[in-house]
Amino acid sequence: MQRRDVLRCALALAPSLAGDAMAELPERPIRIVVPSPPGQGGDTLSRLLAAKVTEQSGRTVIVENRPGGDMIIGATQVAQAAPDGTTLLFSGTTVSSAAGALHAKLPYDPLESFAPVVGVSLVAYVLAVRKDLPVYNVPELIALARSRPGQLSFGSGNQSGRMAGELFKSMAGIDLLHVPYQGVAKAAHDLAAGRIDMMFNGTMTTRPLVDSGQARVLGTSARKRDPLYPDAAPIDETLRGYSFFAWTSLVAPRGTPQPVVQALNTLFTAALSDPAIQARFAEGGLVPWPVPPAELAANARADLAKWRRLVQQAGIVPGAP
Repeated sequence: MQRRDVLRCALALAPSLAGDAMAELPERPIRIVVPSPPGQGGDTLSRLLAAKVTEQSGRTVIVENRPGGDMIIGATQVAQAAPDGTTLLFSGTTVSSAAGALHAKLPYDPLESFAPVVGVSLVAYVLAVRKDLPVYNVPELIALARSRPGQLSFGSGNQSGRMAGELFKSMAGIDLLHVPYQGVAKAAHDLAAGRIDMMFNGTMTTRPLVDSGQARVLGTSARKRDPLYPDAAPIDETLRGYSFFAWTSLVAPRGTPQPVVQALNTLFTAALSDPAIQARFAEGGLVPWPVPPAELAANARADLAKWRRLVQQAGIVPGAP
């Protein structure tokens, strides 16, 4: 069965599935903890899904922002919450695999402290440079970096952006200075101001910089061209094998009963299958990713192993900027 047929069937069955799922859940509202500030990507997606689940099932779903500490504060709160199905974490690459690879010690285990519920989205990144950097494609950027080892900088507002940049550095064999920021908006602001030379960022969140002439996109982390940036070739055309997708998900505290996890998966899969939600995702350059708990767990485990290998190969000291 094709993926679109699976989503179509899920949509048709949404009302009955939601009713069945409700029977397994406590009466209290479901709370999604977002470990980033209001208005950022995770917050927007969580509120879209919360509204759709409420519309489809009648179940109250609220979104609570707990930013800070490189998203660790919110993640820790959920890891320590009661495993009763009423508290979820909006998780993903930054909170799970990248955090596990880049931090020497966390107050939670990125794999074992949570029960995977459902995948939410996938998004490719683009490589954006400041407007006056004298390069116009990825090969020219690599050549410039090789001529100025350690002098060009790349910023990141989260660990996903950093890992995309570290992978690029490693595969290109270049030395770039990493500049960390507390949030993508601050990194993008400094790119626009010319304080950093480049950054890896989501396709849509980069768009305002490009439209205003404050940055240029040289390449995409996907293996095909992005319709928003048709002149930007995949980085894979220069660095064979380069590919990076940031993923997001919903997870519950470890110990949440399996029937409750499955009920939550049913509710949110139905929401992700809704055409209106899919249209909003497409507007943001996102691909819906409603994978089940077992597949989500396998992906998180493989992703963490991949980034730990990269951190070791690159000589990055976990916990260092």
